[in-house]
Amino acid sequence: MHKKNIIRYSEWLTNILGSLYYSLVVIGNNHIQLTVSKKQLSNVIRFLKDHSHCQYKVLSDISGVDSPFRKGNRFFIVYQLLSLRFNHRISIKVFVNIYKKYLL
Repeated sequence: MHKKNIIRYSEWLTNILGSLYYSLVVIGNNHIQLTVSKKQLSNVIRFLKDHSHCQYKVLSDISGVDSPFRKGNRFFIVYQLLSLRFNHRISIKVFVNIYKKYLL
């Protein structure tokens, strides 16, 4: 996507997702990173997979990240999704608490 298109697309995502996300950041010229809560993760991923303007149907990568110098939420998981139809990637970041057990 061109810079102008990615800005419009990110604005559209901001409006359509409403309160389902914490932050949306455009990185560089063509990458979007969404930060969501663990509670909303499945809703956001389902939307990104099923909506006709998104179609992120490929989970290309999952990474666990440790930011030891960060206060508070030190650990997070990053999901990399790919839309084959639009040839575009998006990152979904979810902070995790290491002291809780999760069933995803």
